[in-house]
Amino acid sequence: MHLSSIVICGPGKIRSENQDNFYLNGIIRNDPSDTGVHRIQNRAHDCGLYAVADGMGGERHGEMASWIAVRELDAVDRESGCAGVAGYLLDRNAEICRFIENNGGERSGTTFVGLLIRNDSADLVNIGDSRAYLLRGTRLHQISRDHTVVRQMLELGTISKEQLRTHPDRHKLTQHLGIFPDELIIEPYTAIGDLREDDVLLLCSDGLYDMVEDERIRELLLCSDSISDKAAALYSEAMQNGGRDNITVLIVKVEPAETPELDQTI
Repeated sequence: MHLSSIVICGPGKIRSENQDNFYLNGIIRNDPSDTGVHRIQNRAHDCGLYAVADGMGGERHGEMASWIAVRELDAVDRESGCAGVAGYLLDRNAEICRFIENNGGERSGTTFVGLLIRNDSADLVNIGDSRAYLLRGTRLHQISRDHTVVRQMLELGTISKEQLRTHPDRHKLTQHLGIFPDELIIEPYTAIGDLREDDVLLLCSDGLYDMVEDERIRELLLCSDSISDKAAALYSEAMQNGGRDNITVLIVKVEPAETPELDQTI
């Protein structure tokens, strides 16, 4: 099989900085201070690694945390699956904590959602509330797990699913990278699943799904066969709906092996 992928990453309409970062099978935002809109396409055969990180923190600290989260992903052993990526995140957490200590203790952190695809199988690892979705046929499923206060409340039955989008604590994280071990031992969520031809996978920061409801995300992912058109439609919709946060949209499509190869940066 071939993996056709694209990422669009930008600051949105309101924020002057971009604290999001990404990993597109070897490509990242190398300059965290760059606030331009990045559009990059890539093609891989059989194996690919993809991630989105959404930083948080004052001044440039959030940008640095998300950059730290993705910058060493090249070193991950792709044969190790979820365990390798989860172990990598523990190392990144330690590095972000050292960054905090070296900057006067001002807190920063980042979410992370990553997808390792190998031979028709997908290994998912996430911490925080950046999300992964799977579009199979016409059905869209969130396959990541939100580490948020409201997710815990939903599981306890104290709020309804309809209240999730508007609850005042919807952005309060229960886990992220940048937590010291004496405060909490982080436990990234992991999952493994099979992939099928024509599956479409979406990784995104909350700058997308806060602006675009899941049903509309599904509709826009179905709007075209082109992943470039899908990504552009999602990014544009988030901007039209307010663009209140940084926006990262990363799409991977599983295609037949006979598809002609392409590797292009826009």
